[in-house]
Amino acid sequence: MSTTYRLYLLDWDDHFVGVVHLTANSDKQAVRLAAQNPARVASMELWDQARFVKRFEQPKKEKAAE
Repeated sequence: MSTTYRLYLLDWDDHFVGVVHLTANSDKQAVRLAAQNPARVASMELWDQARFVKRFEQPKKEKAAE
């Protein structure tokens, strides 16, 4: 049975900047789909309604040496 998951997109200050809806048959499949998301954001959180599934984080950007 398919479930609709929400992938929340967050900026570097953990502010919500968008959402992507994913349909998957399992958490494992939803995690795989979320990992393929091309969004250029600091982090993403995958949720199945009120149930947290996984957080994906980009490495922190280092400030360029001046």
